[in-house]
Amino acid sequence: MTKIKNAVEDLKKTAKDINKEINTTTTLIDELKISQERQSNRIDSSKNRFTKAYDSLKNDIRNVIIVFLTCIMVLLIIFIL
Repeated sequence: MTKIKNAVEDLKKTAKDINKEINTTTTLIDELKISQERQSNRIDSSKNRFTKAYDSLKNDIRNVIIVFLTCIMVLLIIFIL
């Protein structure tokens, strides 16, 4: 009888350990989902800001000229050095 009781107690301990592992894994998965959502929101926000900046740059010819001249200056500096 004691062997059966010991076996039952061992099974209960094993079941508790398995439940702890499941809870830990579930918590990690939830944290990963939250992190993924945050990253997705950051990417969307950055993409929207870039699109707005690009549209404002594209709509004003002065900005295009400034960027073009800046690129030429950078290229000249690179070739001179």
